[in-house]
Amino acid sequence: MDQKEDNEKEYNFSEICLKSIFCQDNNCQLDHQRLFVGVCIEYLRNEQEQGDEFKQLKCKNNDCSFWHFNNEKFNDQLAKSTINGVFPHNLCPKSCKSGDCKFLHREWAEKLCFDYILKICRKAKCEYSHMRWDSVALRDKAKQSSIIKYNTPEEFCQKEKCNCDKHPAWLNQYCVAYLKGKCSNKKCLKSHTDWEKINNQINQKNAVKSCIVIAQDRKKLNQVLPNIDGVQLLCQSAEFNHYKKWLKEQNIIDVVFIMDLTGSMRSWKDMVQNTITKIIDQFLNSINGFQVRVAFVGYRDICDKDNKIVYWNFTKKIDEIRNFISKLEVKGGGDEAEDVVSGFEQALKLNFSHHEESILCTFLLADAPCHGRDYHNLKSDDLIDKMPKNYFEAVLEEYKQKKKNNFLCCIKINDKTDIMFEKMKAVLPMLTITTQKKPEDILDVVGFTLRMSVTETKKLKSLINNKYQYFKAEFIKPKLDTISIDYEDDDYWKTYNQMIDEKKRSNITGLKITLDKNEINKENDNSSTYIYKAFDAINNREVIIKIPKRLVDNQGNISNQEIKEAEELATIRFYSSCYACQMAYFFNQRLKNNNLLNEMQPLFYAHPILYKLLDTPFFGLNLVYGETYIQVVHKFQKYTTNHSYIEANKYFYSAFSHFSYQASEGNLVIMDLQGFNNILTDPSIQTNQYTGSILEKDKTNRQNKGIEDFIQIQHKECSYLCKKLQLNQINQNPQINQIVCPIELINNLKGICYDCDEFVDFDREQLNNQNEKNFQFSCKYCLSEAQNLITQECHCCYFVYQTPINKEIKKQTNLCECQECKTTCQGLEKKRCYYCLRTCQKVMKEINIKNKPYYFCENALEYLKAFKCKKCGKLYNRSSLITIEDYNEKSFSCC
Repeated sequence: MDQKEDNEKEYNFSEICLKSIFCQDNNCQLDHQRLFVGVCIEYLRNEQEQGDEFKQLKCKNNDCSFWHFNNEKFNDQLAKSTINGVFPHNLCPKSCKSGDCKFLHREWAEKLCFDYILKICRKAKCEYSHMRWDSVALRDKAKQSSIIKYNTPEEFCQKEKCNCDKHPAWLNQYCVAYLKGKCSNKKCLKSHTDWEKINNQINQKNAVKSCIVIAQDRKKLNQVLPNIDGVQLLCQSAEFNHYKKWLKEQNIIDVVFIMDLTGSMRSWKDMVQNTITKIIDQFLNSINGFQVRVAFVGYRDICDKDNKIVYWNFTKKIDEIRNFISKLEVKGGGDEAEDVVSGFEQALKLNFSHHEESILCTFLLADAPCHGRDYHNLKSDDLIDKMPKNYFEAVLEEYKQKKKNNFLCCIKINDKTDIMFEKMKAVLPMLTITTQKKPEDILDVVGFTLRMSVTETKKLKSLINNKYQYFKAEFIKPKLDTISIDYEDDDYWKTYNQMIDEKKRSNITGLKITLDKNEINKENDNSSTYIYKAFDAINNREVIIKIPKRLVDNQGNISNQEIKEAEELATIRFYSSCYACQMAYFFNQRLKNNNLLNEMQPLFYAHPILYKLLDTPFFGLNLVYGETYIQVVHKFQKYTTNHSYIEANKYFYSAFSHFSYQASEGNLVIMDLQGFNNILTDPSIQTNQYTGSILEKDKTNRQNKGIEDFIQIQHKECSYLCKKLQLNQINQNPQINQIVCPIELINNLKGICYDCDEFVDFDREQLNNQNEKNFQFSCKYCLSEAQNLITQECHCCYFVYQTPINKEIKKQTNLCECQECKTTCQGLEKKRCYYCLRTCQKVMKEINIKNKPYYFCENALEYLKAFKCKKCGKLYNRSSLITIEDYNEKSFSCC
């Protein structure tokens, strides 16, 4: 149908889908042409039904934002030419880019005035651009937004049986009618892809060459390219992006003001609120490359009860802090001593930067000491003999552990705090105590301390003698199954170890391991494992490597049997963690489906990775287990064991174990839940009837006895969450444990990004997105990097495609292959081109010659179109097979 026929067509608007291309109903039989996007179909239906009696100016929906064209005006719009298959009324008049918007969004159409284009703009000073729709400038701008810059969809023919020259072979898989906005079939067999996202063939001249010659030319081209393959290039990009992210997090200074807010501190409070913006600005102007986040904690005295503590968490928006401080009252306080310790206890709860190289700089502004005889010689202290011994020191010791680069400045206001300050300095050697200051001195004091903290941090770094060892390694990591809906099935979990093997990703990487075992191992740790920090170059992330302590402590005296057992343990850990990660994903999906993400934390297991060291062993091991590096200073907690113990106030966690039991139809239960809040690690999986499974080799797997203990003792009553998740009761006890997940845990979550596998801040807003059906979790960095596209040529189909670099790095198998080839051409019996032996299934055609099937690539078919019989001159009609020799000679005889 040409443009003229389109304009003259009478539509029955009752047959047009109100949602057009945004319709989610796969059974919808209405018309879904893109040309209806942005137009109120309800309004057109009413006009068509009421005829001459129709007098409405809009539809009955007061919130309707679509264009209200009558039938005549709508046909006028269709008379306009399209740009890249888009009519002007399809485009968002506000350029809002909202995910809920039901208009189309195109970069080249941003800030266009559609009142000007579609009707008339009456604004004296319109903020949008008045550009004619048919202008050459606008069309050129649209062309530059496409991967294909030398064609537009308007140039191609959409007729199926046509011998014109407007049907390029590379466009065969795409619906040309849809590209022009005019395909009504929701279940069209050809690809519905917007023109500006379409793949195109990288070299259009290929069609006039033999496919054998094309393959040879490509091989020669690859041989003359620099000796850096796609993996190395991606690795370099990965390292750059990783360190860009790392430096961004590293160069953070967390600044905390802890201040006495009793009556005598008014002038100090006023000075802080009036100068804090200037302090930070001056610092940033003098020290480049740092981000500053500021928090404020105000304290009064114990007698002030609910008014004792006020605070504002870390923010980069300094004006927020200034406005907050300005509204605070200086009041309260009973005796002369104040509750300084509560100020530090509140500071411990702030959301400090988790990066180990970030800086913490704390300023204490106090004109009175804390309670207790050991901290002053005042006469006015109602609690002078009632405070525990060293109670302030204990809190300071915990505060000290918050950061390696930890600086505390006590601003001296009078002599009353001298004894307390000296006690503090005994715990924090890097603490500085100023000489006596006045409020107007605060600008210089804080600015100097901030600059000094940066200088001292650099000195400390130069003194640290970190030793590293580099390894060439093959990594193996699982692919999370986010597709299956039939996971509550006996066979799914019985064969899941096979699924891990079939879907795992592997490649060669460089592994940089920090040799200092004291860096992240805690003293007096009862664990049987030492943890080593490492950086995986190809996977672009920090990991930890777990090595049995006996191998490290007995270095030089290790038997082959010990090495064999340790390598088997690494393999068991890998598979156990794969099961746990997958089960946690399905658990989180169930939470989302049942709208429980505001009542229970989604759970994440550290993502596992297995390394085969190719050149040099590490403590005698050629196979080591690694997983996500969890950057927390808090000690991991054990919620349950693999026997009967469960922490009473964390009973709700057992719902996950119950879920694993039901999902596997009683074949396994995941126990020994331990970790940091909602981040778990080191699962113990109890199995039943798992003949031949590697999980049976796990020494923590007590098999039927473990499952029995879970049902009868550890989970003797279902939790409130089991009921809400609609889990079946698994024992005879009808009671329900009512302990719920505390709101402070739900609001203080971390996660492990499904894109980069790193431990990151939790984005609850993203999880609660109702438009996303599946449970997904990506960190803010990966979400932003999703816009950072690279253009590559697919090594399989030879089309160019765009992909986020993070995604390409994560999918280590089949690098430099477009997503269509990864799904279409992998895991299938390969159909090879008869001539060039190419295997891309996207461009392969089956041709029957004398009742026998042969396969030819598109380039071969294009080339064969030019063949003429050397005797009679007739074109080749595929009635006989041209031999490879004749194909190379371009020789053919049908007579």
